[in-house]
Amino acid sequence: MEWTCQPVSRAGFNQYLHLVWGEGDPERKPRPPGGQKDRTPHHTFNKMSDEDLQTAIVEHLRDDIPRTFNRICVELWDKNASVLFKTKADQALWDLVEEGTLEHTFEVPVLFRLREE
Repeated sequence: MEWTCQPVSRAGFNQYLHLVWGEGDPERKPRPPGGQKDRTPHHTFNKMSDEDLQTAIVEHLRDDIPRTFNRICVELWDKNASVLFKTKADQALWDLVEEGTLEHTFEVPVLFRLREE
C-alpha cells in the first residue's frame, strides 16, 4: 500500500473518493427514543474551531490504526462521512494532509494515518 502526504486533486468525481466506507467501518449509534438531546447538532458541530477539529483528528489517529474518513467521523462525532462532507471536519482533514501531519492512500477506500517520519 502506497502512502503520501501530497495533496490530490479533489475536483469532479475525485472529491467523493475519500467518502467510500471501508470494510469494518462502524455504524452510527442508534437514535435514542424520543430524539436527540441536541436538536441542532450541526450548529453545535460548527461551533468547534478548526484547531479543535484538527487536534481531535490527530489525537484519534495516535493509536496508529489507519482509518477511512468515515470511520474517523463515526468514532469522533457519530456522523457518517457523507454527513460531514464539505464541512469544517472535511477541511480539517485535508488541511492536516497539506501541512504534512497526515498521509493517505491512493486506493479506495482511502485510508488516513499520522505521517510516518
